[in-house]
Amino acid sequence: MSKKNKKYLENVETWIGIDTVFKGNIISNKTVRIDGKMIGNIEQSEGVIVGETANIKGNITAKYVVVGGKIEGNVIASEGMELLDKSTVTGNIQTTILSVSEGAFFEGRSTMIKPEEKETDERIEEEKELIDED
Repeated sequence: MSKKNKKYLENVETWIGIDTVFKGNIISNKTVRIDGKMIGNIEQSEGVIVGETANIKGNITAKYVVVGGKIEGNVIASEGMELLDKSTVTGNIQTTILSVSEGAFFEGRSTMIKPEEKETDERIEEEKELIDED
């Protein structure tokens, strides 16, 4: 993990423990860590850490995602994504930087976001927020 992207994973605000089953969606502007089982989506996070014991069935949208466990769903990681050894992702990935360790399993489609597209997406999100505030 680069120093630039480490900032997205430092402030864990929400943590689903190893013996926990969570059903529902999480919307957080901080980092979320899942070590248990989750059925639902994670949206708008700075970072998402999927621990080795985690099993997620749902979609993830975050700036940076690190996967050590299992995800069944699509992932949009605007700043980057890492698949650690023993991780499993079944679904599509959209990101600017994808790092896949030896031993990781990925089944799906990977689409790389160009820096220009990322800037356009960020501008659209900012405009949506301004509209929502009115």
